[in-house]
Amino acid sequence: MPLFINPAARQQDAYIPLKANIDDMVNCTTELEEDLKYVVEDGETFGLLSTDTYLENAPQIIKNLERISSLLLNSVQDLTFDDEAFDLADSNLLALVLYSFLNEHRRAIAVLATQHKTLKTTGPLFDSVGRCLDTERRALDRFRAAIEARYHEIKERTAGDWENFNSAMSEATSVYPAPTMIMVDV
Repeated sequence: MPLFINPAARQQDAYIPLKANIDDMVNCTTELEEDLKYVVEDGETFGLLSTDTYLENAPQIIKNLERISSLLLNSVQDLTFDDEAFDLADSNLLALVLYSFLNEHRRAIAVLATQHKTLKTTGPLFDSVGRCLDTERRALDRFRAAIEARYHEIKERTAGDWENFNSAMSEATSVYPAPTMIMVDV
């Protein structure tokens, strides 16, 4: 007996991995915001990080920033495959989940930018945040290009969201410059 697949259901099912990646990015952003609350509290109380925050929450901040970059790059890889299984069934849903991620992550990045003086006292952590933000910015640029190339109708719907997000990311990358590597001949 042949197996018949409903094309509409197939399109919806194919969309799930991209939505799942974006939902995972929203979850990472929520965790990032929770860890940043401790940084804000320490900054207001002590002007620097407490030992507990440095040992428990700071590594989680780096982990979540790296996880978001990884999810973005995985999504780019999925989007660049020329497979009709990734044809979009509902552009409104994609625009909505993108809005959710961009809005939540913009708020977290803005909080991170305001805490640069507190994190500057940590040395290597400050450099790691700068490296993570630089990597994430480049991954986001690739993700946006892949989304807009694949789903043209999304470009107009999310343009304002991307502008707001990019201004927050620009501010964050300006206060957390990516560390540069200096090559020394031996």
